[in-house]
Amino acid sequence: MRIVDIREFRDKKDLLSFDRRTSLLKVVQEMSKKNFRAVPITEQGRLVGIFSERDLMRKVIAKKKKVESLRVEDV
Repeated sequence: MRIVDIREFRDKKDLLSFDRRTSLLKVVQEMSKKNFRAVPITEQGRLVGIFSERDLMRKVIAKKKKVESLRVEDV
């Protein structure tokens, strides 16, 4: 497996990435539209993490948190 720089994919239509301050609701809606299970999370263009469906289920839904009031960095 080759690790690649996320900047190689910046202009690709089939890749989503979000700044860590992005609304969690926006991230989840976009993931749903594209049928993605996980997306890269960035800060100032650098990869800082990955947000997944599992994160949503375990850290938001299971804890009865309101998606509308959270940012990705809160999860």
